[in-house]
Amino acid sequence: MSDRLTTAQLTDDLASRMARDPKPWLVARECVVSERPLARADLLCMRRRLDVQPMLILEVKISRADLLSDLRSGKWRNYLGVAALAFAFPANLADLQEIPAEAALIVRNGRGWRWERYPKFAAAPLPSPYLYRRMALTASDQSGRRARDAFGQERPPASPEVESLIAGSIGESKPQASGANYISPTSKGGA
Repeated sequence: MSDRLTTAQLTDDLASRMARDPKPWLVARECVVSERPLARADLLCMRRRLDVQPMLILEVKISRADLLSDLRSGKWRNYLGVAALAFAFPANLADLQEIPAEAALIVRNGRGWRWERYPKFAAAPLPSPYLYRRMALTASDQSGRRARDAFGQERPPASPEVESLIAGSIGESKPQASGANYISPTSKGGA
């Protein structure tokens, strides 16, 4: 990677690193994590096993001015009631001592990302149903966008046989009763 990365490149690089972790994370970019006050995480990460730990918000900074502005304004405190927080930036942007003790720090050097201070998951709240919903909606929207970018359509192309099966089944299939608990949309209930 070059010495001068854009915010998007740095964010994509970090998202890729988190997804390749030995205990992989599900990652959503630019995810609203709170509406009052409005807080949008650069990256919202969740372990694949929900019982392992709370979610992690990564705030990506590419300039010292942006980092210091966030630190002075206290904007970062809005994230602490939602998830564990970590700042992420290129090496030599700031010293560990400049980052609040409540936040973790992951730094990008010439060999990749390295944790300077690990997240404090014990102090972070468990995710709310709102946060799970925001994560799912954001990730779903982003995966559809990535498929459109990669394939020029909503989903990857299928074989002709599969395409004909899909085309033949759309609008023609009706739910089939698969068990005693099945209730058709037109039934009135009862036994």
